[in-house]
Amino acid sequence: MTDIIPSHRSDLPHRSEADQQAFFNEVLALAHAAEAQSGAITHDLLIAGTRIRLVFAGPALVPLLLPALSHLLVAANTDPDLVLHVWDSASTGIEICPPPVAQHCFSDRGDIWTFHSQNVLSAFHWSEFSLNLMDIPRQTGIFWVRTGEGLPYWTQASPFRTLLHWWMSSKGHQLVHAAAVGLPEAGVLITGRGGVGKSTTALACLEAGLAYAGDDYVLLAVREDHLFAHSLYRTAKVNPADMDRFARFGPRMLGENATAGEAKAVMFLDEGLVTCMPIVAAVTPRFGTAAETITEPIEPALLVGAATYTTLAQLPHAGQSTFDIIGQALSLVPGLRLVLGHDVARVPDAVAALAAAPPANHVPAEVAAPALVSVIIPVFNGAHFLAEAVQSLLDQGHPQLEIIVVDDGSDDDLRAAIDALPVQVRLLHQANSGPAAARNRGLRAASADLIGFLDVDDIWPRGKLAAALGWLESHPACDVVLGKAQLLEQMPDGSYQYVGSPADSFPSYIGAGLYRRRVFEAVGIFDPLLRFAEDLDWFANADRVGAVIDRLDMISLHVRRHPANSTRNKSTADLTPVRLLRKALAARASSAIRETPRANAGAAV
Repeated sequence: MTDIIPSHRSDLPHRSEADQQAFFNEVLALAHAAEAQSGAITHDLLIAGTRIRLVFAGPALVPLLLPALSHLLVAANTDPDLVLHVWDSASTGIEICPPPVAQHCFSDRGDIWTFHSQNVLSAFHWSEFSLNLMDIPRQTGIFWVRTGEGLPYWTQASPFRTLLHWWMSSKGHQLVHAAAVGLPEAGVLITGRGGVGKSTTALACLEAGLAYAGDDYVLLAVREDHLFAHSLYRTAKVNPADMDRFARFGPRMLGENATAGEAKAVMFLDEGLVTCMPIVAAVTPRFGTAAETITEPIEPALLVGAATYTTLAQLPHAGQSTFDIIGQALSLVPGLRLVLGHDVARVPDAVAALAAAPPANHVPAEVAAPALVSVIIPVFNGAHFLAEAVQSLLDQGHPQLEIIVVDDGSDDDLRAAIDALPVQVRLLHQANSGPAAARNRGLRAASADLIGFLDVDDIWPRGKLAAALGWLESHPACDVVLGKAQLLEQMPDGSYQYVGSPADSFPSYIGAGLYRRRVFEAVGIFDPLLRFAEDLDWFANADRVGAVIDRLDMISLHVRRHPANSTRNKSTADLTPVRLLRKALAARASSAIRETPRANAGAAV
């Protein structure tokens, strides 16, 4: 392994393709050593026509990770399409090599920041302390954990989810956070974030004798313009209060000590399972007030959003292609809202009726794949501004938005403000570290290749996103498209009025731009040690490395001035920290050093 040399443009190292390949090879050699030490135990799975061979180093992890997949086992009588090496250090005595990046490169979702190879994929999951690697061209993956002891129940309920996501995506299929139930020859896909009734609906259908392909995650595949859901795991989530009701479905249960208000328990199913189910309709649930369960129309973009939200939040390297595959898949079947009645026993009847007679005359939509945009909102004690900030994003009318709220150590009721929003957002937490660090946290978690930022007390004017997207589409060399900011001053009655001209406003508001992700690889992230002037610093760095920033004569940000502004009553010295001045002087000196040899060479000639 080569030494890590931080780039002068960022506090993060840039890893080459060769470095990433070398790390994979090093871990693979350790996996082989673990297999030689403890013995290799192989099991083959068949999923959507692809054969996957699990090679366990010794028996320790087999009873923990195989049961959820046991309904997919097949005889190992032919060569596999993919080989996954599965090992732990505790039972084999083979220690993992040191990580090739610093701790701050590991994101909440699992992506390893600065590892961006399209051939060698990598992820580290803190919750289970697992390393996941896959070399797509070599059809080889690796799953490592330090120990199987204390492995979280969700890991045992849906093992190898990240690796399966990578492999199946390479085949044009997509793992999706959804359940699939119905008739064996005609199923209904039920998707949506946790808490909307998806798992309860799936279990109620199973109890009523309907076929069941999965809960939590299933695999979507399209064949000859027909949509299929393939089973991945023979598990189901159950609320603690309902465990006795559903206990007959499986003799083994994980998290059985869970209580109301905590995470759901997971049980292993022994009946009602099908490994592949044709899908004839897709729904996302909401709770109604009547006893009967009914369906109602839904905008296609909302259904796609429901299917992609948690999928993007949980699967490393998920991004625009994830949206594209799910959007194309869901365009093939009618989409509806499932309004759940409070009589749970009648829910399966509604699902069965929909499966037997889906809405007629559905014409597959022409899928225009809109760009996925991640918008990062840093928040410090700004819960009361959040609703207006998020609404300004929704008012852009763009169907593919990932909104990431980064709580920068707030002590107000931000959770209540999140729960009151009309749309799902991803919420990340960190100790108070300032807006630059909060933006960096969101940037590392973002799924999209297009990134926007919005301070919680500012808003995006209507049309900002459409204009920026149009510009980037027609100017592929552009890294950042930046408009102008309009200042709004809060009046005594709480309203805001325009102040001054946008032509005279500060020229480098971070929230006024739309950024290609690639620019942060070239320029670096925001300096987390700067509480103020991080915008000046970043744009100065961008200028030094030659980033292409196109400035448009349009208002792309409304900056609201009010008594709680972080820059209120700050002096010029406050807003231009010594650190920033030192960095500017260092950059100037570096530039002078680079120019000196040229000057001398010219004199010599």
